[in-house]
Amino acid sequence: MIGEPITYQLKSDDVVTITLIICAFLVTAALVMIGKPWLRKIGQFPLFNFRQNDLMVTETPGGIQSFLVLQMGLAISILLLDISFRMIPNVSELPLPSLVILVYFFILAAIFLAFRWLLYKFVLWMFVQPAQIPLIMEAWTNSVCLEGVLLLPFLMIDIYYNIPFVLFVIGLSVVSFFPRFWYFYWLKKLFCLNLYGSLLIFLYFCALEFVPLLFIIFGTSNLNRYLLFNFYY
Repeated sequence: MIGEPITYQLKSDDVVTITLIICAFLVTAALVMIGKPWLRKIGQFPLFNFRQNDLMVTETPGGIQSFLVLQMGLAISILLLDISFRMIPNVSELPLPSLVILVYFFILAAIFLAFRWLLYKFVLWMFVQPAQIPLIMEAWTNSVCLEGVLLLPFLMIDIYYNIPFVLFVIGLSVVSFFPRFWYFYWLKKLFCLNLYGSLLIFLYFCALEFVPLLFIIFGTSNLNRYLLFNFYY
């Protein structure tokens, strides 16, 4: 008697497990490189500093941002894979190695991060004084790195405990909200203190965040369509 085949799950995929281990290693390596002296400067972060003239971004030790941005790219690729399997079950039945599928999503995640960076860079070049651009981009990169660090435990919990879709959406919203709240708060304290200016900053901020979001949704949808059209039997 032949039993029914076991349904494919991400937690049983060695490629996904190894990728999560690499992400954890990158985060651990970054934290080790940061060290305690840098952590003492958390009090200088804008979230804890209410005086506009004193706002600053602590310079991140060299090499750490590259570790965390790479980790963010890997985490996004797993997240997109997870979402695709949840929304389009046929994707999990593709006759392709999971490593190949994950590479496709990693390329999409890299393009997404590059698109966000270029979009912010262009808007800052148009509207902000050149001397302030490195400071703002440093803060933006730190917020991206923070999002990647928060995304890792969320992915582990979701993949290995298969949380319900409603909790998945809530958890992902919380992980995405906190770094963006910190960055928006920092921009508001740096550029304006009045209601009109705050509203203007909020509108620009929403546009700069929703456009890349639409890009990643459109890109994921088309990538899944491409994979199913070319490889699904």
